[in-house]
Amino acid sequence: MKERVFPVLPERRRAMALNAVAYLVASGLGLWLAVATAHWLWWIFAGVVLGLFVVTAVMFVRRRTVAKVDSDGVTVWLPTGRTMVARWSEIEAHTIDPERRLGAVLMRSGAAGRVRVLPVSTRLMGPDAARALIAAMQERLPTLEYRVPSIGRK
Repeated sequence: MKERVFPVLPERRRAMALNAVAYLVASGLGLWLAVATAHWLWWIFAGVVLGLFVVTAVMFVRRRTVAKVDSDGVTVWLPTGRTMVARWSEIEAHTIDPERRLGAVLMRSGAAGRVRVLPVSTRLMGPDAARALIAAMQERLPTLEYRVPSIGRK
């Protein structure tokens, strides 16, 4: 099977960079107000916004790819840069809807019929790439089914 890589769209990367800059400016403003007014609430605001900046910057630097389909299975990159791999023999179904922001590849887990979830950010790769990802998975697994996402249902 030919390897297919689904990168983060350039406009989503630009949005991440713009968010990081906005968080950095807001954090600087919060720090300035904390020093100028000597009020503890501005310190909390500056700390929270600085935390958002760090998370966004890490995601911008480490996440260049959303998913990859190859002969081993489906590899998904999380926002932190960590990768999760679903082997072809483990994949059970998917909840990827190209028109929504987030989908998942569902994997069989050995423990009591549980299902492991690999989140796929369709928003970051775009609807066309999400359709191509579904087609690439169905090419290898023709019986792959779409499941309607639900919480706590058996």
